[in-house]
This record gives sequence, structure tokens and C-alpha cells, in this order.
Amino acid sequence: MVDKISSPYAPSSEELKTIKAHFKDDKDWTNEKFDGFKSNLITDLRLKQDNKCCYCKWELGYDIKNVDIEHIIPKSKYSQFTFNTKNLALSCPGCNTSKSVKNVLHKPIKIYPRSGRNIMIVHAHFDDYKECIEIHNGAIYEALDDDGKGCDTIKIC
Repeated sequence: MVDKISSPYAPSSEELKTIKAHFKDDKDWTNEKFDGFKSNLITDLRLKQDNKCCYCKWELGYDIKNVDIEHIIPKSKYSQFTFNTKNLALSCPGCNTSKSVKNVLHKPIKIYPRSGRNIMIVHAHFDDYKECIEIHNGAIYEALDDDGKGCDTIKIC
């Protein structure tokens, strides 16, 4: 099982130009101009995440409905982080739907965090999953950490 994502996706110069030219706010996420970026992101993160959901660690399917691009800090509340690759991970639709737009920050932010300290849930790029959650028999989740990230991840996601 992957503990955390080794490195965020690195968009190509063309992808960066497209984002700069067509991104205004979080509602633009569905613009088809970003489909190439999303496809490349999914391909990259499937490998880095061992094709597992960042929250429940279940195997991700290959049907488009069986994998979601997860905005760890919700794009609807912090649209400036919509394309921040450290804010993006893959999740199963169940975890993404459960988490939805729930607050995951201890306090509001202006710049994207460089660590997981201010984030209530296990952050796929910053936190070691195995230090926060243990999975028994593939279905029983036990929070292991003292700061509550494991417990909050289980409750929220």
C-alpha cells in the first residue's frame, strides 16, 4: 500500500497554458479544454497511488465512473487551488461523495499548505497513511494517530 504520493503530477507547458487561458473559478473544472490534463493526471496518479483510493485504499476501477479526481481542499471554497497538483489525488466515488465540500482545515488559508498540519484529514501528499489508519480484513478502519487525522478521515470520508 502506498503511504503517500511520492510527487505531485507535473503538468506540461501546454497544460499550464490551457489552465492559464481558460481557468477563472472552480466552475471551470468541467470545461472540456481540461480533459487532457485530467486524463494525464489520472494516468500519473494511478501509478503513484498504486491504483487505490487516497482515503479508503480500495482498488480504483477503470470505468470513468469508478475513479474521481479529488480536491483535498474543496475547490468550491478555495477555487484558487483547483489546479494545484498537491491538492489533487484520486479517490473512489464513494469517498469523494462522502467528503463532498466538508471543511477539512483547522483554520482558513490564503496560500496552499506545505505540510498537513492544518488539514484535519489524511492528506495524500503530506501524511503517511499507515501512521494514521490501519485497515483490518480489508474493511475495518482503525484510527492510529493522536492528532485525530485518522479518526477525522474515517468520519468525513
